Amino acid sequence: MEFEKEVLKLLGELNHRQIGFEKEVYNRFSSMDERFESIDKRFEQIDERFENMDKRFDKFESELASVKKRADLTHQEVLSIREDMTMSKEKENKMKEEQEYQLNKWVDLDRRVDKLERKILS
Repeated sequence: MEFEKEVLKLLGELNHRQIGFEKEVYNRFSSMDERFESIDKRFEQIDERFENMDKRFDKFESELASVKKRADLTHQEVLSIREDMTMSKEKENKMKEEQEYQLNKWVDLDRRVDKLERKILS
């Protein structure tokens, strides 16, 4: 009987230790689960930040493409204006030459008229 009491006592103590061990293991795993959940949340936040950064870069790239298109159009307009200015200068030079030619003709005609007037008057 005493042996049975001793065995029961040892079994009770063993059961008590096993329950304590199980609680400690459970608490540690619960703590680890909480840490992993916290880490998962952090990674989700980081993923969201990267997604936001990707969106910003996409927007930046599209804006940059738009600016490049506008710059190309502006460059083409500048080239067109330069061509127009060159043509305008050429036309202006031709007009000046024509004016000089006409003026020289008038001067020449005026001299002839003056000569004729002098001949007539003399």
